[in-house]
Amino acid sequence: MTRSVKDDYMPIMAVQLARRGRDGLEFYETRERMRELFDSMPGCDAMVTLKTMYHRNVEHRWAINDIYDIDALSVAMPYCDIVLTDGAVANQANTSQLADRLDVVVSNQLDSLWEILD
Repeated sequence: MTRSVKDDYMPIMAVQLARRGRDGLEFYETRERMRELFDSMPGCDAMVTLKTMYHRNVEHRWAINDIYDIDALSVAMPYCDIVLTDGAVANQANTSQLADRLDVVVSNQLDSLWEILD
């Protein structure tokens, strides 16, 4: 999570805090405060969980498309009610409880969409 926060979120946060005339140091007073801040961002939870999922799968061979998928799913999963994706991601999102934490239905079955919508 630390690397993701440093590389993906800190630059954006620095710009947004500067626009508001703040330095954001209050978020770094304690480890718990920092964790609380990033845990409050569901996209961060999705991104870290998905990256961890890929890294833990020793059979997975990274492709550039994986990065695009993680970026897209990190936005879609926290803010959509239903996400259709490939089977591996759907399985991991459900078994890791990420889908439950984000209160989203994640499936790889397009033909099940009507059932889900009902």
